[in-house]
Amino acid sequence: MIKVARRLVIALLALATAACSLTNTGDPAVAAIIGDTRLPTSEIDQLMEAMSRTEAFQQQPQQNDMQVQTDLVNLLVRAEIYDYIAARNDVQVTDAQVDAAIDDQVEQAGGREAFAQALSQQGIPEDLVDDLIRGREVQTALQEQAGEADFATFIREQSAELPVEINPRYGMWDPNRLQVVPADPPAIPSE
Repeated sequence: MIKVARRLVIALLALATAACSLTNTGDPAVAAIIGDTRLPTSEIDQLMEAMSRTEAFQQQPQQNDMQVQTDLVNLLVRAEIYDYIAARNDVQVTDAQVDAAIDDQVEQAGGREAFAQALSQQGIPEDLVDDLIRGREVQTALQEQAGEADFATFIREQSAELPVEINPRYGMWDPNRLQVVPADPPAIPSE
C-alpha cells in the first residue's frame, strides 16, 4: 500500500513539474516574454508557414522545423532586447532609416522581383524583412553606442535587468550566450 501511495505521489509530482514547465511563460500561447512584451506562438507559427513557402525551405524537406522555430524565437527575442537597450540609451532607428535600408537591398538585388527571389532562395519570408532590417539597423546603432567595448558584454550588461522567459517548447534563455538554448529534460525521480 505504501509503495502504491509513493508511486502516486511521484507521478503527481512529475505531472506538477511538467505542468509548471509548460506554463513557464504564464501562457502556453506565448513563445517568450521579454520584459513586458509577449511574443505569441502564433507569430512564430505564421512566420514558419511563410518560410515553408520559400524556395530554400522547399528544397530542404529534411529541415528540422523545431530548430527553425527556435531560431525565429531567438531572432525575435534578440530584436526585443536590442529595442529595450536602444530605448534605454536614447538610440533611435526611424522607420525612414529602415525603409531606406530596405530600398538599398532592393536596389542591390536588381529590383523588387529580384529581391523577392533572393529572399525566397535564402528561405526568408517577406513578412520577416522589416524585422530583420530593423534589427540590423538597431544592432549597428548599438554597436556605435558601445564604442570600443565588447558588443556582447555591452548587451549582457545593458539587458541584465530585463527578464526573459522562453516557452520550454523552444528551450530556455541563456543570458550569457544571449540566445535560446535547449532546455534540459526534467529529471525523473528514482525510487
